Amino acid sequence: MKRVLCGLALVATAFVAMPAHASEIPATVNPVVDDHHVGVYVTYGDDEPLGGASVNRDTGRVCVGIGYQIPQCVGGPIS
Repeated sequence: MKRVLCGLALVATAFVAMPAHASEIPATVNPVVDDHHVGVYVTYGDDEPLGGASVNRDTGRVCVGIGYQIPQCVGGPIS
């Protein structure tokens, strides 16, 4: 649970740091919760990805991505 909260805190920090004009973009926040992951991703306009993050509940691995970039992950086993 501690790792989940840390991952969500990282997501919140990233989106708070966005420029002020970004609040004018019609963004949609989409939570993701399943048996193995918890996270959130944000899209704007016609489902264009803005960013997101997730935590694997089993391994504690945290992944964060912006736009179409490949998510960067830390913690847990590396596959």
